[in-house]
Amino acid sequence: MIEIYLCGENVRERLKDLLDSKLKSYEILKTESGKPYLKGDPLCFSYSHSGDKGLIAISENPVGADLEIFKNRTFEAIITRFTERERGEIAREEDFLRHWTAREAYVKLFGLTLAETLKRIEFFDGKIFIDGLPTRTKVRHYRFDCGIGAVCTEE
Repeated sequence: MIEIYLCGENVRERLKDLLDSKLKSYEILKTESGKPYLKGDPLCFSYSHSGDKGLIAISENPVGADLEIFKNRTFEAIITRFTERERGEIAREEDFLRHWTAREAYVKLFGLTLAETLKRIEFFDGKIFIDGLPTRTKVRHYRFDCGIGAVCTEE
């Protein structure tokens, strides 16, 4: 089960409200790489913010979430870092955001950084690949009026 919440810019306050409604007490800690988690609780979460919007994913299993809002941006410079297969799937901003949010959600799922994994990750045909090999993860995309969200979980 994964619960998805789109909220305003106060994503951390909304997360606190959600956790308060689900748990009697909790403590949010961070791993060495900065990934937040709940001490001693089986509930997992991930959050992201972009512009004045936020996305929260809460699950019983590890989860990574990312949100990017539409900005009518150009993306040609950054997709030069993507594989040829990926570039073939990107024709407009929405396509680019699906690819970008999938990558970010994967990175957040495992508490990695884009700097260490950007060249290794490929999102193609709805699947994440690392070093050319398929991963055992599932990516779900959500299209909102404001942008694109992605949630990544292990299969």
